[in-house]
Amino acid sequence: MSSRRPSHKLKTTRVGRTTSPEVVFDPDGLPLEGDVVGGHYRLVTQLGEGTFGRVYIAERTDVREHRVALKVTSREVYGRRNVVRELTMLAAASHPHIVQLKDHGLTEDYVWLTMPLYEGETLEERLSRSPLSLREAYEIFLPIARGVEALHERGLRHQDIKPENIFLAQFSGRLHPVK
Repeated sequence: MSSRRPSHKLKTTRVGRTTSPEVVFDPDGLPLEGDVVGGHYRLVTQLGEGTFGRVYIAERTDVREHRVALKVTSREVYGRRNVVRELTMLAAASHPHIVQLKDHGLTEDYVWLTMPLYEGETLEERLSRSPLSLREAYEIFLPIARGVEALHERGLRHQDIKPENIFLAQFSGRLHPVK
């Protein structure tokens, strides 16, 4: 694992009449391709990068054929919230259209978690080709809405629903949207 330290800056955001501090995340302190995370997962290929971290294809060091999507996020993103409690709640939110937490861990600098590695594309990628038909929209948004409902029933809120965060997985030629 790399010995780089994360870099964070504090900025203020104006909301109405008040100004609130907000952490601006600089992902340069997170592990990179080739690094081993959690003692078992070697980061193979970066799949994406967002505001708060990166997602990689990772393989187990002891069973290289076992591949997962591994997300790394700065500890600073969580602020004073209880990271373990949030991961436990996420693990308990079981629904076929919510990406399932498989493994996780914490370091002084970052939080990591693994999820299944799906084949398919994001809704954003799909929309870049053409608009959805009414049928396609129904087949995507109804399952996603039911998944979000399952999160709400467990006291969780998803605060980043957007086309690039909805994955249109394919199983045996059938569409299976996950959030």
